[in-house]
Amino acid sequence: MSRKTKLPLAKDLTWSCKRGTLTFSGHGAMPDCYNPRTHVCVETPWSHSAGIAKRIVVDEGITHIGSFAFQNCSNVTKITLPSTLVSIGYVAFRHDSCYSVEIPHGVKSIGPFAFRGNLGFVNITIPASVEELGKGCFADCKMLKSVTFKGDVASIGDHAFTDCYILKKIVFEGKVGKIGRRALSECESLKEIVFGGTMEEWNALGYLRLNFDTVVHCTDGDVKY
Repeated sequence: MSRKTKLPLAKDLTWSCKRGTLTFSGHGAMPDCYNPRTHVCVETPWSHSAGIAKRIVVDEGITHIGSFAFQNCSNVTKITLPSTLVSIGYVAFRHDSCYSVEIPHGVKSIGPFAFRGNLGFVNITIPASVEELGKGCFADCKMLKSVTFKGDVASIGDHAFTDCYILKKIVFEGKVGKIGRRALSECESLKEIVFGGTMEEWNALGYLRLNFDTVVHCTDGDVKY
């Protein structure tokens, strides 16, 4: 079982909750609220406002969304993130919620299970700045239909898109360094992948457990499953 401790809030980070909008301002990184190695769960100063928040606004200047930062925000329908954001932490947002959010250009890493189970995703654009997707970061997004990667991505974690049942198309405008174990498993509707590399480069990614009728369009031809 996890233990709870108090979260020390950085001096240059402030928050407020007014008329259902939970707003964060300041400079630098939000603190992580959970440590997966020690299983210590930290109660946030805004935990008592989490249940009434309908919208989350993270202002310009903040560079990191802390792990478990918004896990208790069960009624949020819209999240606004800043262009200064560089990383999104482990399980940053609540599982099985329905909210709209755009991932800003400048984000380099999306942590494990960060957006898992968001029913508000229909079409996702992953900015060219993103280098790494953590384990299960978009798993169980059951309304997701398409994903577009705008640039090269170094690593897509295990189970990244597992159980996205109606996901039909993925576009990689660049190349991919690694696709993790079962990253695309149980994507029953996935029929088409567009890959910005060659057939040899795609095949080098290994066994990906794709549907038998999935077609991967590479720069020099198609790979058929």
